[in-house]
Amino acid sequence: MSLAAYVAALCDAIYNCQGDQLAAMLDLNGTRVRQAKASLSNQRSRRDTVFSGFKKLSEWPHLKDFAEAHCLSLGEPPEEAYAQQTVAAKALRQAFGEDEIGAWLVRPMIKLAGNLYTAAVAAEAAGSNTAATQGPLEACGGELVALFGVARKRTDDPAKRMGALSIAVTLFKIYVTLNNPQLGRNLIAAIQSPSFPPFDSFPASQRVTYSYYLGRMAILDDKLEEAAGHLEYALKHCLKGAHANQRRILYYLVPVHMVYMRLPTQQMLSSHNLSIYADIAEAMRTGNVQQLNDALSQHQWTFIQMGTYLVLEKLRMAVYRRLFRRVQALHAETCDPSRAHQVPLKLFHAALVWLKDEWYQELDECECLVCNLICRNYIKGYVAHEKGIVVLSKQNPFPPAEQLTLGDPL
Repeated sequence: MSLAAYVAALCDAIYNCQGDQLAAMLDLNGTRVRQAKASLSNQRSRRDTVFSGFKKLSEWPHLKDFAEAHCLSLGEPPEEAYAQQTVAAKALRQAFGEDEIGAWLVRPMIKLAGNLYTAAVAAEAAGSNTAATQGPLEACGGELVALFGVARKRTDDPAKRMGALSIAVTLFKIYVTLNNPQLGRNLIAAIQSPSFPPFDSFPASQRVTYSYYLGRMAILDDKLEEAAGHLEYALKHCLKGAHANQRRILYYLVPVHMVYMRLPTQQMLSSHNLSIYADIAEAMRTGNVQQLNDALSQHQWTFIQMGTYLVLEKLRMAVYRRLFRRVQALHAETCDPSRAHQVPLKLFHAALVWLKDEWYQELDECECLVCNLICRNYIKGYVAHEKGIVVLSKQNPFPPAEQLTLGDPL
């Protein structure tokens, strides 16, 4: 398909209010866009083709501006492509706010939001921002917030509001990339407000993606209980055959579950290609601190890039608790039953030394570790410093996960 043919098809889709056809035409990865880009000649010829091809849209000037800017972005360097996509977004936003434009424009608007994000990512990677200016991703976020505002305020036409959630998801992608979940608070509040369309009225695909990114942002905000709820919803409602999407969700849900002592099976990790967590889960089962340290060190950069490293660091205390529990069990087998709850610190220290844990090589350091475990409710009891023993509670000495203090206790 030549550029002229592409322009003509795009113009017909807009003129005839064919939303699905227009959305397909806007797909930057679609065959028609690739063919149109491949046929591009010199810049002047391209502009003449574009500007002459949309004359019959003159009665809808905003839609005309949108279509022209989109076509002019094709094949351009990242910075120019992003600039043209921004022009297209502004024009489409103005068109969408007009009363005579119906809900047929919802799907094209969703596709355009994705195009603007893609262009912003490319421009950001090309280094088009400087220290003195706002980066493309941040600027893209501002444009999409405005687009979201127009979509959700169309209370006169409920069908036109159905693109709001998808635009919010694209915004969440930006906030996660910028590692700044706080930017999404107002957006979440708007979606959870009574005036927003019911959550269940949106397509399952949008609800799953929204919950997935909500879970990721909760992880960045260290709200792990919220993260678990959102990611569990996403996994439950994800298509059974969508294995790639299930893996994306589980990549974040597995470490959150492990914080709450819900360990994945080796079969589950293998079936979803998540073997990166296998050694960590095994370390939690056995209390092998060295295995945990090795696994975190081996995959450290990957975990940092994915935003899960700090979550996995929280597992360290759970591994120490499991190790102490095994030490206590061995002690109970060899001592007077009446003293099974009195565990000598030197036994736990010997286990740490044997595992070559460089953080707790001294007995005093080991005692501090046990005090920390007690303070965080991982262990119920107290340390008898003069006697060098840990006196465990005779009732429930190892509290369940919901009673643990995951953050730093006050």
